[in-house]
Amino acid sequence: MRTRPRNLAERVMELERRCQKEPSRFYMIWGQDDADCAAKLEKAKADGEIKRADKFDIKVWTKSIPMPAPRWTSFPEMLDSEEFQAWYDAMPNRSQESEMDASSRALMLQYSTEDLYEVLLASLSCVT
Repeated sequence: MRTRPRNLAERVMELERRCQKEPSRFYMIWGQDDADCAAKLEKAKADGEIKRADKFDIKVWTKSIPMPAPRWTSFPEMLDSEEFQAWYDAMPNRSQESEMDASSRALMLQYSTEDLYEVLLASLSCVT
């Protein structure tokens, strides 16, 4: 039988642990333009959908297929969809695959897929 934490600090830590989102998940927001993206971010904050320190990403949707609604997701969930390609295409300052040299490719092959997801996730913004 699990015992209940005795002091307040332990209780708060237990509640925080239970309320945390999965660490590999983030809130993805697509918009028609930068203003639309900013409005959707503010709405998500106001509605309590995302809270302080939650990871999120905002991108402008440029594909001809319907734009996905803002939601919690992960890179593995996005990987097999047009959405991941749209996300990748919208990355600022990304190197073109042809520009990637052999040493960069060799370095990337040293990491597991999960490690690469964590690198991508670490690059996302947090709600302030």
